[in-house]
Amino acid sequence: MKTKTRPANARTRGKITTALAQLQRAELVRQISEHDADYSFKHTLVQDTVNASLLKNDLKRLHRLIGETLERTYPERLDENAVRLAQHFWAAGEDAKCYGYSFRAGEIAMGVHALDEALEHFTRALTLASRANVSPEAAYLKRGRVLELLGRFEDAAAHYRAMHAAGVAQDNRALALAALSAKATIHAIPSVLHDAARAKQLSAEALALARALDNPAAEAKILWNLMLVGTRVDTAYREGIAFGEQSLAIARAHDLREQIAYDLKDLAPL
Repeated sequence: MKTKTRPANARTRGKITTALAQLQRAELVRQISEHDADYSFKHTLVQDTVNASLLKNDLKRLHRLIGETLERTYPERLDENAVRLAQHFWAAGEDAKCYGYSFRAGEIAMGVHALDEALEHFTRALTLASRANVSPEAAYLKRGRVLELLGRFEDAAAHYRAMHAAGVAQDNRALALAALSAKATIHAIPSVLHDAARAKQLSAEALALARALDNPAAEAKILWNLMLVGTRVDTAYREGIAFGEQSLAIARAHDLREQIAYDLKDLAPL
């Protein structure tokens, strides 16, 4: 007579549940929430002792297994567990996965305006980008945007300068272009760093590079920057409106919906 066996992940969950119950009875761990599988050590000394007793490779393997188990067991809760997964894969030395979950956690935190947390996550993602063999452009831009939203415009400008320097050093013209465009924007908008002349200079440099790289999204954004300079702070309204209309035409031609929204919003009052 054949006996029905439980799936491997169910057996694993059963073993983990039993082990956690034993640790709770020994008062070594406590359950954080009755409705979730979150546990913590009751005392930091216990955690320190456990960590010290494990060899470095064993500890990395354990963190990798925990991360993989969370992914496999709760595939519908990856966003909810993104911070935890990033932490485990960071400790495991799994750079690519840590980058992905750090970036994901940053976007989630940014979406609820938890900007300090978002900055931490995007900073980690940026640190890992080269080791994870992914382009650092997205992490650079997201981190810079968070600094802007925090009102840290000087820090954001320094960040974009570092981004541009990295692009030049690596002969990565796409990265250099994104940095130039971001730097132009920060000087184009009303802020403590507003500088119309500097914004125009950077925009002209970025526009030439965008056209050389045949990058319509970047070209449309730079033309939008020039519209802001001409219509928000400068007095060149006709020229500014012309730049905005050029940006909108490119955005519509390439279905750049976010840019279309920006252009329409900023052209409407003019």
